[in-house]
Amino acid sequence: MQDADLIMLAMATHEPRVSLLIKDVSPQQQYQYGATKPCKFLHIWLLRKYLEMDMKIEDPPKNCSIELERIIDDFIFMCFFAGNDFLLHMPSLKVHEGAVDLLMTVYKKKFNQLGGYLVDMSRLGEKNAAFVELSRVENFILMVGSYEEDIFRKRSEIHEGKWQRLIQDYGEAVRSRKKIMQDITQILTMKIALIVLFLLKRHQILKICLVWSITL
Repeated sequence: MQDADLIMLAMATHEPRVSLLIKDVSPQQQYQYGATKPCKFLHIWLLRKYLEMDMKIEDPPKNCSIELERIIDDFIFMCFFAGNDFLLHMPSLKVHEGAVDLLMTVYKKKFNQLGGYLVDMSRLGEKNAAFVELSRVENFILMVGSYEEDIFRKRSEIHEGKWQRLIQDYGEAVRSRKKIMQDITQILTMKIALIVLFLLKRHQILKICLVWSITL
């Protein structure tokens, strides 16, 4: 995701009417001097609405009221497990493999079992990182970890499929190369045969001409 850190920072302000103007630069345009660089306009308030719909808690604990701002705080906190430009991701969590979707799904389904929110930003100034509910975070990580076996198995199947395709492509390339070499060999053989035939004919013609000259 491009500029994900900037988007997360904008969401962390909890200001509903925030919009971002982000340069949309493709890898090809990145190093082109004077290339046109279009921009994207991202409305954070619209992203908050989508997040509110996607993170809807169906069965919250009885002593817990659902607050969008706290869900946003938890969402930002969870995304750190998927890593960014500065933090390594958990081995089983890669953004391009749907890590964020998995984190959101586990959070929604297991919110009741967790007992509430993962962080409480109202306690941010307290000592010993008291704003992080460590027991809930630990349980959340264990719940996400229960999917690791399936993730690694699927990843292994994908890698194996890629290797199979590479081996198949290599085999086809080898067969194609052999066919090309066979075609080249046939062409060279035909050329040699034509040259030999030409030389024989030339020799015969010279011999006939020599006989004629002697006769005359």
